[in-house]
Amino acid sequence: MECFYEHDKLDLWAATGCNDCAREKVARLSDGRAVCTWCRAWAIECEARHLLAMPLRKRREALEARERVRGREQVQALKDAMARIHAQRRAQGSDRQALGIGSGSLCGVVCL
Repeated sequence: MECFYEHDKLDLWAATGCNDCAREKVARLSDGRAVCTWCRAWAIECEARHLLAMPLRKRREALEARERVRGREQVQALKDAMARIHAQRRAQGSDRQALGIGSGSLCGVVCL
């Protein structure tokens, strides 16, 4: 994956994430990696969260439109991020339910 910030001067990815962008604001991805807020991985994560907030019908339409423009491979990366975020939210929701806090963050299975 490529970082948007001075991409021609940076190593693409190290084992810990986008450590060459340490001078920028750091964000924590759902998989635990720390990256700068200019990295492609952060953009994918933000877009995945945005899509997960949409009603299912609109989400499917948005994914189909993105696939026509960006191609299947890039949309699959987005779907993978959505599935990871959804699974994490379900696990957190289950923990919350076990503790009797709220009703969880998402219900059912995410339909991509």
